Amino acid sequence: MNRFFFAKLPALSVVLSLLFLTAACAAGTPEKSEMMVDTPIYEYLIVRGDSSNGATLRQVVALKEAIGNRYGTVPASSTDLAVDTLQDEKTNSREILIGCTNRDESLDAQALLEGKMGYVIRSTPERFVITASSGKLLQSAVSIFVSTYLDSSDDGLLPADIDIVRTDSAAFYLVGSSALCLHVPEDTAPLLDAGIDCFASLVETTFGMHVDIESDKDLHSAVVLSGEGAAGKMTDSAAEELQNDQWRLRCQSDGIIAEAATDVLLVSALAALYEKLADSADLTLDGVPLFSFRKTAVYKGAWQQTVPRVIGGKYLTSESLTTGSTRTLYENVSQNAVNQYKVMLSRNNRFLPASTDGFLCSDGSMRLTLVYDENTGELQIVEQPAK
Repeated sequence: MNRFFFAKLPALSVVLSLLFLTAACAAGTPEKSEMMVDTPIYEYLIVRGDSSNGATLRQVVALKEAIGNRYGTVPASSTDLAVDTLQDEKTNSREILIGCTNRDESLDAQALLEGKMGYVIRSTPERFVITASSGKLLQSAVSIFVSTYLDSSDDGLLPADIDIVRTDSAAFYLVGSSALCLHVPEDTAPLLDAGIDCFASLVETTFGMHVDIESDKDLHSAVVLSGEGAAGKMTDSAAEELQNDQWRLRCQSDGIIAEAATDVLLVSALAALYEKLADSADLTLDGVPLFSFRKTAVYKGAWQQTVPRVIGGKYLTSESLTTGSTRTLYENVSQNAVNQYKVMLSRNNRFLPASTDGFLCSDGSMRLTLVYDENTGELQIVEQPAK
């Protein structure tokens, strides 16, 4: 599977703090438990899954350091399979289970998180369980365990009846696939073609995930992003409810749908979709790409925060020149951004260079002309029928 990086993980950390850390911190110091373990936490063995990824290992290291700093003794750690080969009665061991392991307690906790975003912190007299839906949430869960229980125990004897389950169901997840599919209308204008190509390129560059582009005769003013091989009928029938200056992102059973009345606004919707996916980007504890999208919202005008990713500058306006001709204006555009945009237009042979600053749609129907002022950084993109 491709390894990918996330440019927007700081934003994700903020979101996770709001969704999950607030609920835990609101409780303050934990209530005194009547049932405590009889062995200090630093004498427990920290166990992770044999196939666990770097995100889990980092939290094992973080927990070892936290326990060592608190009690002066660093606990040992190992993998579940390594422990199993050294003992016959694995159920009698004192263990702290981090992430996904082969222990029944871990499997039960993971079952509670199926189809949800969240974490679980549990304890019995013999085992502590800390697991989550993703790497970032596991980091949050370990932090909560340390601040809530370790920091309030001077002797390392913790409650044996901890049972914390925090979940938040999202409307749609793109999980379990190394590729995505973008369903688009059959007949798309050159400007929308460029936006579609750029969206696919950004996803592949940022996340290392290929985006297949498929035409769908039932789509007219929308695009739908789904997991690879997702079935179901894609529809944009609700797009007619939108006003001419509005666009919308919403979820349906098979994917996230972006819809708008005009191509320019649909490009804005695609740009916003990319940013929202980047905000939520994470990995499951099995290392599978994980994106979440939980809100349906209607927007007006251009997506100012993200359109620069598509063109390389700030979107200003779009206006009609003559019948079938439009001009779109951008500011704060660099020469390098203009050059990159020209490369993007030529990708997949959808546009053919017709002059230094002009491109002809491969089917000969439309022409795009780029007018760039190097002194002011203003870019005009003129779209008109080919003559």
